[in-house]
Amino acid sequence: MTTRRATTLFWLLVVVAILGQPLSTSAANLLAQFDGLSNSDNVAITGSSLLPPDNGVAVGKNDVFEMVNIVGRLTDKLGGNISSFSLRSFFGVDASFSGESDPRVLYDVASGRWFATYLQFSIPRASSSIILAVSTTGDPRGTFCRYRLGNPTSEIFLQDFPMVGTSDDKIVVTYNGFAFLATSIGGFIGGGAYVLKKADLLAGGCASQVGLVRLPPDSSRFTLQPAQSLGSTSDLFLAMHSRDSSTLILFRISGIPGVTSVTETPVSLPIRAWASPPQALQASSSVVLDTNDDRVLSVSWQQNSLWVAGTEACTPPGDTAARSCLRLIEVRTDTSSVRQDMSFGVTGQYYSFPALRPDAARNLHVVFTSSSANSFASVRVAGRLATDPLNTLRPSIEIRAGLGAQTSLSGRMGDYAGAAVDPTAPLSVWVSGEYMGSTASAPWRTYIARLEFANPAPAAHPDFDGDAKADIGVYRPSTGIWYVLRSSDGTPQLVTWGASGDVPVTGDFDGDGKTDVATFRPSTGIWYILRSSDGKLQQVTWGAPGDVPVTGDFDGDGKTDVATYRPSTGIWYILRSSDGKLHQVTWGAVGDQPLALRHR
Repeated sequence: MTTRRATTLFWLLVVVAILGQPLSTSAANLLAQFDGLSNSDNVAITGSSLLPPDNGVAVGKNDVFEMVNIVGRLTDKLGGNISSFSLRSFFGVDASFSGESDPRVLYDVASGRWFATYLQFSIPRASSSIILAVSTTGDPRGTFCRYRLGNPTSEIFLQDFPMVGTSDDKIVVTYNGFAFLATSIGGFIGGGAYVLKKADLLAGGCASQVGLVRLPPDSSRFTLQPAQSLGSTSDLFLAMHSRDSSTLILFRISGIPGVTSVTETPVSLPIRAWASPPQALQASSSVVLDTNDDRVLSVSWQQNSLWVAGTEACTPPGDTAARSCLRLIEVRTDTSSVRQDMSFGVTGQYYSFPALRPDAARNLHVVFTSSSANSFASVRVAGRLATDPLNTLRPSIEIRAGLGAQTSLSGRMGDYAGAAVDPTAPLSVWVSGEYMGSTASAPWRTYIARLEFANPAPAAHPDFDGDAKADIGVYRPSTGIWYVLRSSDGTPQLVTWGASGDVPVTGDFDGDGKTDVATFRPSTGIWYILRSSDGKLQQVTWGAPGDVPVTGDFDGDGKTDVATYRPSTGIWYILRSSDGKLHQVTWGAVGDQPLALRHR
């Protein structure tokens, strides 16, 4: 949509200093790359040419699903076209709504389903609603159920810029509300949201009744960006950059509509000043490119880490003028505290419209658009390993160079980009960014790439407090007491867990980013795991007398798997946390020692 937040036209020059300074090592490798949808596809499929792109991407087991403007495309993971189509037909837009925009799509690993949202509206009728599409299987080529959110009869406002996030038990769809005028769109009403019961959406048969709680528009809220949860959590987190430039607001949505009370808990977090970005220069044209404003554009939650991305004004090191830069913030949701807060910019360059995702090892990937007085709008990527120094990104690399200038006087770009973790290879992150394919009024194209660090650093182990640093700890067999020295605050942590003869085993069995206290009882083959995420006992019978307990993330889902190695036969018995199935491997001879983390 063309409507966006009105902001004061001044640039608070943020001296980046050390924050965001790139490391000497390079960004991730490109494992696949190909062109995505373009404005020419809009014209070919729908007969319309549009600005801006509004491009997003999702990845499933076999397919890449891109939605841009008013068209969609399914490809395989090599870029081979499966189908291209109008989003009006895909979402089943009602005939009485002439307007449509702002598609979002994601693949939810926890449920194995696809979720997508789309705005339909009519200015003459002064009505709008958001369409939520949910796949009935993990195959996006199959059927989808479609739900209308909003009451056009009583809620006479535009539900602009819809966004969607997921957790274990709920889906949250947010929007920015704007008033309708007689022939146009009027002033801002407020940010609102719908909280939906996930089980109802997954039940099959396109349920006629879905548990739902409505959070009405609130004028103090703008762009409540919900997170896609990449691990297990019943809470769903949202982030908003406050109109106070030095505050980020974290929202925690708890409860299940129709089952328990749904609560919303906001927390205001102090951050460095975050100001709206200046417009971006481009080569061979006096038209400046719109970099939009200082809203939150991309949010992802994983293992108590919430990453937030947006565009801001900053003065890069060695520069003399304000540029549009990337703003990246990491929030710890277990302590409601800011862990990292960085600006990322380069002298003479303009960066905007970032999208981000961390991989299963908590390494971060970022995609964005760049341009300068000497370069056309291009696609770049940057990233960091989980073990890199705080508040640093590795140098960005260009993955698709722009080939011309946009000449439309509006200069419209954005409004957002896309990023998604590959569920079959969770150390890979797919991204979708925008570049200019020629010199014309609206020659935008999108580019899709698969990123992966060549040598991702191993996660700190054991890390009982989730700060990405290994903690010192001992287990006392005579008492069953664990003594841990927390690296985050230097305080001791004592946990009684175990009995005589038990073997201590450690790993992140619940995927929350913290090492769990656990023991293996050789006499019974039972594992006793104290889950750090909820404090509950997880008991698993897995092993036989003589087996050696081993731990590791053998299926790459971000959770430690229960496993044993049998020295007498050289057979590994792995209980995959991703699907609960046995994975049996014969590897070793009598007397060999397993190289996975073994416990004695």
